[in-house]
Amino acid sequence: MDIEYRENRLSAKDVIQFQHKMGWNEDPIEQWESSLNKTLFSVIALKDDEMIGMGRLLGDASIYWYIQDVFILTEYQGLGIGTEIVKRLIQHVKENSISGTSVSIFLMSAKGKEGFYEKLGFLRRPHDLEGAGMEMEIKICRTASLRNRYKPDVIKVLFVGESRPKGGTFFYEENSALYEETKKAFDEYFAQDVFTCENFKRWNCWLYDICDEPVNDKNAAERRDNIRKNIPRLVEMVQQTNPKYIIVCKKGLVEKEIKKSAIMDSRSEGENIFFLPFPAFGNQKKFREGLMKALNTMKFTER
Repeated sequence: MDIEYRENRLSAKDVIQFQHKMGWNEDPIEQWESSLNKTLFSVIALKDDEMIGMGRLLGDASIYWYIQDVFILTEYQGLGIGTEIVKRLIQHVKENSISGTSVSIFLMSAKGKEGFYEKLGFLRRPHDLEGAGMEMEIKICRTASLRNRYKPDVIKVLFVGESRPKGGTFFYEENSALYEETKKAFDEYFAQDVFTCENFKRWNCWLYDICDEPVNDKNAAERRDNIRKNIPRLVEMVQQTNPKYIIVCKKGLVEKEIKKSAIMDSRSEGENIFFLPFPAFGNQKKFREGLMKALNTMKFTER
């Protein structure tokens, strides 16, 4: 089923129409307009441009977050739409909380729906009259905060990696093999010591990893499954940000899966999308040469 998800597009009119379809009492539109103005983040699901699901985040955007109004039209329930909406709400919390802290996500479950949220990591808190209030405490990964900090408003050159390494290094901490070889290539291209994460952002470049968690310690089957599972999210992100160029920093399965995806519908290898070997196991020089060739093709300049 072709479902489209949009972020921060929920309107009071959409909610009123949704309430009508579900046969619920309709709240005044002015009340919803006021409520949505205080919403931190929202996700809607659409089928043929009709809103069939929604969810939103409230709270102080720091320590306490509240998931509210996760609703799916009856005929579309049980298809994973609610799961996807809640996952996107949780991901927003991870990307927009202070690194190195713990935060709490709360919600009030509808009666009988507690099991749905338990599968997503929430803990049941019994209540005699209503569905349980539930809480999830999560550790905010420093890498997610750093990646978001260095994300430019407009992405012109999207670098795509497989995942951050299991060993603990990270591109945006300027200590990974990918960072070191990328810096060498840029510095050689500009003939000066100029590459930093700040400049990378200023040049409208951004590194996106297909998998949120490290996969270099997984067996071949697990690694393949993780990549394939997350390719649709990459496709969606590319469609939303529409970078002028894409540089894929991994060959093998990553290259194969991207070439099978909709990303290639409007891109030509060697012109606006480039596939480079990961800079390890003797491929460091090939990576640098490939990156400099791509920079030349793009006529990349400091801007």
